[in-house]
Amino acid sequence: MVERVAGEPVYADRHEHLAYQAWSELQPESEAPISIKILKGKPAKDGKRLKRIVCRLLGVGPAGSAVIGKRCRPVQAIVEDTIYQNILPHLPFPSLNYYGMVTETKGEYSWIFVEDAGEETYSAPLEEHRLLKSEWLALMHTSAMHLVAPNDLPDKGPNQYLKRLQVVRNAIQGYLANHRGLQTGDLLPLQSIVVQCDLLESRWHQVELLCDRLPWTLVHGDFKAKNLRMQQNNGRISLLTFDWAEAGWGTPATDIVQVDTTAYWLKASNMWPWLKLKVIERSVKAGKIFRCIDVIYWELSSLKHQNSGSLRSLGIYQSWLADALQAASLEY
Repeated sequence: MVERVAGEPVYADRHEHLAYQAWSELQPESEAPISIKILKGKPAKDGKRLKRIVCRLLGVGPAGSAVIGKRCRPVQAIVEDTIYQNILPHLPFPSLNYYGMVTETKGEYSWIFVEDAGEETYSAPLEEHRLLKSEWLALMHTSAMHLVAPNDLPDKGPNQYLKRLQVVRNAIQGYLANHRGLQTGDLLPLQSIVVQCDLLESRWHQVELLCDRLPWTLVHGDFKAKNLRMQQNNGRISLLTFDWAEAGWGTPATDIVQVDTTAYWLKASNMWPWLKLKVIERSVKAGKIFRCIDVIYWELSSLKHQNSGSLRSLGIYQSWLADALQAASLEY
């Protein structure tokens, strides 16, 4: 907790200090935060510096509102900066206020600062939330495709998921070669994922066909409940979305995995009158495969530290991938 005093506050945590420094560079006239809370990226027990963090700076935004600061690699910050600054303000729904991007002196990390989206989370059991999410996504996909040049964003087409699939398989094979003493319970899921990767690669053309009817457009890439907030305004509820680090230009398949397909179709068909419900349902099958590849891809980073929790998670994800393959009629 930091109280406002004359001059620059003294922070006990160096990561809070980094956040304050970055915000001060972007907004030099801003008062010091009332407090800074680390939301993601807890300090390591050995005292090592954090690389990627998300924090809330209380009291520095308009009318004393809170601002969210995110520290990440510059390549990710540039993607989010492009979307917050050049795309979202031109879409036909509310979006978070964006305050800008700052790159640290050494250039290794950058900060982006956006409005705090609040605490009202998305709840899948609520029909109102599910329908709003589905309609919002359809509106975003159909409206954004004419607002951005494809080369301005990372490729999020099937080929990029194939590359991640190959990275996943190679990483697991390398891990298995260097950890021969693994217990059977840990060994089998890893071996199964390698087999699944081989199968998928050999039938990748079939995966591409599942989602080839939906136009390419802006995709969020990580459109999950954790990145959604609901906002009440004059009796109306709206959806706010953040964390666009995985966004790009590609197939909407991965975004529509957990939507109400009928609601999405009804909204999207206003702009895409040729769109059929079965096209969306086919694309969802590919999206589930893409989602599984992504979660395994990110979980593998923990294997570098021989994290047993990560091994257990990979066993769960292997089961998810098996279900996705079965749904797409790609299993053996």
